Amino acid sequence: MKRQYITLLFISLLVCSCQEFLEPDLDNAFSEEQVIDNPTLAEGLLLKAYKGLPDNIFEQLDLAVASDEATSNDPASNIVQMATGAWQAADNPIEKWDEAYKNIQYLNLFLENVDRVRWDLNSDDLDRLHRYRLTGEAHGLRAWYQFQLLQHHAGPGADGTLLGFPIVTRTLKVEDDLFLPRNSFQECVGQIMMDCDMAIANLVAFYENGSLGSILGGVLEAEDYDAGGPEVGYHDTSAGNNGNAYRSDDVDIETSSQGGFNIGWTADGEWMNYSFSRIYAGLYDINVSIASGSGAPGSLRILTGSSADNLQEVATVNVENTSGWQSWQTFSLEDVAIPSGFDQILRLEIVGGGFNLDFVEFTKTDGTPAEATILFKGEEYKITEYDQALGARWRNRFNGSAARAIKSRVSLYAASPAYSRGSNIDWAAAAGISGLFLRDAGGIDRLAADGVLFYQDNGSSEIIWNNSQTGRLNWEEANFPPSLFGLGRTNPSQNLVDAFPMVNGYPIGHQNSGYSEQSPYVGRDPRLEQYIVTNNSTLKNTTILTQQTAEPDGINVQNNSTRTGYYLRKFMDEGVNLATGSRVSTKHSFTHLRFTEVFLNFAEAANEAWGPDGDPLGLGFTARDVIGAIRGRAGISQPDDYLSSLNDTDGFRELIRNERQLELSFEGHRFWDLRRWEALAAVQAPIRGIFIAPDQSSATIREIEPRRYEDYMLYGPIPFAETLKYNIRQNQGW
Repeated sequence: MKRQYITLLFISLLVCSCQEFLEPDLDNAFSEEQVIDNPTLAEGLLLKAYKGLPDNIFEQLDLAVASDEATSNDPASNIVQMATGAWQAADNPIEKWDEAYKNIQYLNLFLENVDRVRWDLNSDDLDRLHRYRLTGEAHGLRAWYQFQLLQHHAGPGADGTLLGFPIVTRTLKVEDDLFLPRNSFQECVGQIMMDCDMAIANLVAFYENGSLGSILGGVLEAEDYDAGGPEVGYHDTSAGNNGNAYRSDDVDIETSSQGGFNIGWTADGEWMNYSFSRIYAGLYDINVSIASGSGAPGSLRILTGSSADNLQEVATVNVENTSGWQSWQTFSLEDVAIPSGFDQILRLEIVGGGFNLDFVEFTKTDGTPAEATILFKGEEYKITEYDQALGARWRNRFNGSAARAIKSRVSLYAASPAYSRGSNIDWAAAAGISGLFLRDAGGIDRLAADGVLFYQDNGSSEIIWNNSQTGRLNWEEANFPPSLFGLGRTNPSQNLVDAFPMVNGYPIGHQNSGYSEQSPYVGRDPRLEQYIVTNNSTLKNTTILTQQTAEPDGINVQNNSTRTGYYLRKFMDEGVNLATGSRVSTKHSFTHLRFTEVFLNFAEAANEAWGPDGDPLGLGFTARDVIGAIRGRAGISQPDDYLSSLNDTDGFRELIRNERQLELSFEGHRFWDLRRWEALAAVQAPIRGIFIAPDQSSATIREIEPRRYEDYMLYGPIPFAETLKYNIRQNQGW
């Protein structure tokens, strides 16, 4: 087969030294050796690549407008023009080629020099820890930019071979041969996965202070056992939580009269595991808070070890009747010897049962180490130095979990219909990659309660990786309705609104839904009002009226009014004030990766590989479990009869895709999801809006904008300038 070559458009950036890649105020001021000798200057290369990351919602809102999620009221929008027939290789408003390669160049140069830099002048350990982190960040960012290239520019060549992008893992200089071949799709996937694995090997899962980690000592609340589900976090002999409190596992938890919660309904052989980053050897006093109304209660065994397979008993606490299930007494042991270890499991095992357990308190009685340490990559470091190099101060940098999330996303794409013929990753492999990540992160328990509105909480456990908060009001300026002094730019479509089910879980077209065309927003999935401003809904204590002729927010009444009958609520902060003389901004942070996407990635791949209820890997959760948890969190009434009625892969596929459309709406996924699914009908479906009569007595759904995507536009183009200059074979159709 004839080899095809392309040149990289960042040729103007290629230089023989690193100085031209530094921050602008450093350019032309330092030699390469001066940079290598100064860690602050050397890190400038990495920071250049960070600057290429998105820090606002506008790019993903553009993709919403380019898909069936929305349109824009801006007649000059190049995205609207793209969606209505003007998408060309020479005019591609979503092209990533130049920007991605520019940042990959910075990262390659950084990686070639990272080991030459002394990252801390005073401490060998700090030097090593910083090098680990920075190396991992660079590999992770390179994987991120490579995926952008794959997502936007992969496609079949003229002979049908699925191609990716030219893989570049070294710094290119002006004297190099710059005619680089496009690698195959699978080779590109493999390179992204390798970079992710390098990032995982060098990074912590999340940047948290080790001094706040789980070191044995103090009060251990019994109900705070490990996540991971049965036989990982706990073993319970009965189904369900008899106390209906705190957690949804089978462990029986109830409200305690001492405040908080306690474990009850205990039975012989049940246990709970608790993970600690470090247990220091020594003598401990142990106090256990117990209540029992049983005539012959049993005992509590305490075991420790490096894994569940090699636990050793360190103590047994014998329990007595306390004359009531909420009559708490303390049972104590003194000077219990507990061995040392990193990454330890402590197990509380019920013997006999017949008692309630509130907490166990451990107090070290023979002193503590002069300075606490923590284990990382098999080596022991002072916690103070660990915190300095890998602690919470770096929380907005690329982390190990971000690398695993990228692997989840890439593997899902590779297994999807549009790409599977060029990939060796199938649905089962994709499900395993996502599922093992979720299992390690805590299983279903990792699904954050505030995940639906994750963008309102910068510290939400939903977030895997985001940028730092910045004060701004341009998100609201662009998207608030005119009555709130906004431009009303992003107009959600009726196509999307119709995808939100009723609160009972049934699609609006189902005979059991209870949907009424006369009251279309009554009894709907709560996410509809959380993400979209509908007629008569309230935003900033203002009733938004979108019916025809209603000033200023009614459909088509002015240039800044909605074209669909809807405005965007998702990502908007109601604390922002755009009124002249009273303007108030807010702090927004932009989320790059979050856990709900990974859960949805898993559900899709697992359903395709194993059906709704398959769990051949023993993860402790299935596609049905995940979708049920997501819908339950959203406020779908329980029991979810519609979910229960779907028992085959085909029916469940449609539910998963719909949940993905809702949960990830306006986040830049839908445009690409429809393409990897080869869902041409949805790609080419016209945008619809709702026209409500001025007196609100009736409403009509109308097509307001065509979508003119050709079949070959399932894949994006290679930039036309590349093909023009070097006669490079373009993706089919372009």
